Amino acid sequence: ALVGGETAELPGFYKPGEYDLAGFCVGIAERRKMIDPSRGRAGDVVLGLESTGLHSNGYSLARRALGATTRKALARRAPELGCTLGEALLEPTAIYVKPLLALAAKFDVKGMAHITGGGLPGNLPRVFPDGLGARIDGASWKRPAIFDVIADGGPVDEGEMRRVFNLGVGMVAVVAPAAADGALARLRAAGEAPFVLARHGPPPRRRPRPAGWMPGRRPAVTLPTVTLVDAGYPGGARVRSRAVPAPRGRAGCPPGR
Repeated sequence: ALVGGETAELPGFYKPGEYDLAGFCVGIAERRKMIDPSRGRAGDVVLGLESTGLHSNGYSLARRALGATTRKALARRAPELGCTLGEALLEPTAIYVKPLLALAAKFDVKGMAHITGGGLPGNLPRVFPDGLGARIDGASWKRPAIFDVIADGGPVDEGEMRRVFNLGVGMVAVVAPAAADGALARLRAAGEAPFVLARHGPPPRRRPRPAGWMPGRRPAVTLPTVTLVDAGYPGGARVRSRAVPAPRGRAGCPPGR
């Protein structure tokens, strides 16, 4: 049985007759030690950890948007990146296991989600308990330049960018408000640059929902409009928020790869 989920579609990469082998590991844990997002409460703090780049997701779209299908194209230097396209695309994926183990050893972590394919709209709902969502502070992290280069190169619609890429947020962890400062300090001591990404809160009673509201349990989810413009969007152009169905995912998905 394939229980690791390591099956990928890579159009334009494999030649006829070629295939790839991918490995994965499966862990076990005592039930009493398992991280359970259902324990979340309104006001809980969603901490974000920075990504280093694409994190092994979205390369088919990136290659097409950038026209990076030859060695010559990949060797082109992009001033905004300070390196070649190939070097930026091959930036190693950040592994968060050790910092998160250090965090969980001292604090009660209520939820974790690895922000991979599907971006924040597809992965953040994994940490939402029933009846709660989260409002994202789009100015709390800096969007890596490689994502703006991809968006401009296509051009790629902002909604598609959010659905495919992590856009600078590689991992999230949820803690109680009283533990937030200590958790941030713990993660910094472990070599990370954490930030407060969002807070749990009840959904608004009336529509339209405020910009930035991300309800849980497979709803339509949105990211902020105004605040995200302040997070490094090219030219300060106004970005329209689009509703995106959140794919199904098991709550409490374990961190790391």
